[in-house]
Amino acid sequence: LELTASCSLSIKSTVDGNNNSESPPLNRHEIQVALIEISHLVVALGEAGSSSLDDLLAMLDKCLSHSDHGVRYEAAIVHAAIAQAFPAVGRKFVLSSLNEIVANVDEIRGLASKAPAITSPTPKSRFRRSVEKPHGNSQSDQLMHSQCVLHGKALALSMLMHEFPHIMGGVNAAIVVKVFNVAEKLLHCQFDEALVQKNPTAACTCIRSGYCLLSGVLTMGTEAVIPHISSAFTFWQNSGMNVLPGVSKFSPTHDLLIVESLLASVVTFLKFCPDLLLAVPDALNRLTALLEKLFPLVSSGGKLDQEKNSTLGNARLSSAISSIMEAYSWLPPGSFPLSADRIFTFASNQIQELSESDILCSILDSLLSREDKLIEAHSVERAVSPGQIGGSVRLDTNISMRGSDILHHNEREATLHLLAWRKKFRMRHHDDEYHE
Repeated sequence: LELTASCSLSIKSTVDGNNNSESPPLNRHEIQVALIEISHLVVALGEAGSSSLDDLLAMLDKCLSHSDHGVRYEAAIVHAAIAQAFPAVGRKFVLSSLNEIVANVDEIRGLASKAPAITSPTPKSRFRRSVEKPHGNSQSDQLMHSQCVLHGKALALSMLMHEFPHIMGGVNAAIVVKVFNVAEKLLHCQFDEALVQKNPTAACTCIRSGYCLLSGVLTMGTEAVIPHISSAFTFWQNSGMNVLPGVSKFSPTHDLLIVESLLASVVTFLKFCPDLLLAVPDALNRLTALLEKLFPLVSSGGKLDQEKNSTLGNARLSSAISSIMEAYSWLPPGSFPLSADRIFTFASNQIQELSESDILCSILDSLLSREDKLIEAHSVERAVSPGQIGGSVRLDTNISMRGSDILHHNEREATLHLLAWRKKFRMRHHDDEYHE
């Protein structure tokens, strides 16, 4: 309760511009730490924490509209933790938030038509590095706030949908239907010429939020998705066609934002609904055609390859490349004969470049024969016997960690839905132990 009150006061003082408390308000990093601790406490206390639930939900509503990406991300995680202990509260939040998102999209369209045009994405701050923010009018500030609200709500809803298959009550078919309808409205912003021309950044926020919702609902599994699978393929096909050179109305920077979120949703589908790839007529052909259109954009010399010159653009390009490589790995052998040579050559070059940069690769063990594998070194998580960790191995891990870049919340969000399968198998393992 004290953590909740501290976060509420800090956010209120940030918005109002004054601080009536004796202690200084928490900064954005401290709010994130507090939210992390709150999510742990919610899971640990379970229903015993119901007395503080109303105050917590009110504080989280403010955090989901916070200007800092990290605060919104951690607030979304707290909402997922609440759904584990209070499933009914989670479902109620989803339904109300979907209605708010629809109203928020209309508000963004109205504000974008009045606010000054913005042709480039808002600069993002890296770890503790300040970014000079342009001074805008009240309409520009309100437009930015509406985008933060939209992103925060979509992120929270997608995390909640990870939980529904594993909590009491299971998947609600009405929620799935409404999520697809809202996602369609968000993704349609890619074809709203007035919005794209006036404020492409706002349009990208809507599109990425739509794919965030789509990825979240795809983690619910085959039974929940199969009635709507044709809609998902329509979303991918339309978006994929409109990022191609000569067709796209966006800059390469904005197109990369769309392609990254699109490919993340495709990989989520392949991870959680792989059976539908062969069970649904023409699904394999449509998905293969989509990947063959997008692959030249992210490969060397492609339209989006120039984005690797910026730090954030390089991270998003790497995420898109990883997603498209993983998507191809899920396809049956021989399903893409026309592009197989280019893909395998590109993949081998990627592995070579990353290995030379001291970036660990989980498939190196399978690439090396026993004769060539002279050092039995493993990361701590992969060690299975003595001698694989400690000593020089630990030193090498420390050197790699010290030389690594700080992980930004954009990068965490890019892999959010791709790692949700861990929950699925953890729950299955828990059930097996219970029955034993």
